[in-house]
Amino acid sequence: MSFPRLLADSPTANLLWEMIASQVKLRYKRSALGFGWSLLHPLLMMTVFTVVLGRFPRLADLPVPYHIFFLSGYLPWTFFAVALQNGQAALVANASLVRQVAFRKWLLPVAAVCANLVHAVLAMLLFVLYLAIHPAIHFHAGVLWIAPLMLVQTAALVGLALALSAYVVSFRDLGPLLEVLLTLLFYLTPVFYDFSIFRAQDATLVSLLKLNPLAALLACYRAAMFGHALPVGSFVYVLAWTAGLLAFGARVFRRRAGSLAKEL
Repeated sequence: MSFPRLLADSPTANLLWEMIASQVKLRYKRSALGFGWSLLHPLLMMTVFTVVLGRFPRLADLPVPYHIFFLSGYLPWTFFAVALQNGQAALVANASLVRQVAFRKWLLPVAAVCANLVHAVLAMLLFVLYLAIHPAIHFHAGVLWIAPLMLVQTAALVGLALALSAYVVSFRDLGPLLEVLLTLLFYLTPVFYDFSIFRAQDATLVSLLKLNPLAALLACYRAAMFGHALPVGSFVYVLAWTAGLLAFGARVFRRRAGSLAKEL
């Protein structure tokens, strides 16, 4: 049975919602700041990068204030990185559930990704409200594109989490390796810089960096946030990657599902 049909099944859907709610509550259990912790880290990073890089000539000349530019990329990036890390570890962290034959194992990485979507949506709502009142931003109805963009990003993350979580059960070194790769990917993705800072002779490098689907995704997010026309080419590119990752993740998980309980 396909994943969409399983999600349409009421008991399965109810279980998924319960798992998501449980993970969201657990994250802030006995936390004085609660959701504030989800905002504190991006704000601290924004402060550091703004102080260190915000005065660089080519970054200071961006059409929006640098701290806004940084958050416009860092919030989607944080959703990507944290959801992927939690999703890949979901099976190993819940080994007792995986060993239950009747349990739908794919729910664990999917719930991990969706729980992070809740945090990302709340943070993004606050950021959009800030954009709406900031005098330097031309607030536009195109901001509504943020919702479908977050859904597309979630779908891509589900595909990645399904594949990685199934492989991590057999190859535990993938977890630490993923942390290193995410650090590298952060610098290869225009989160804290814009491609306009590169010189003309760096055109080849820029072309290679633009092959990164996260770069295309951030271009779509920023267009929606700053009142620009959505870059259709970038959006189609992201959709193609998302479809491929979903198909790949579902196939890998189906092939490895039978051996997961034994390996754990």
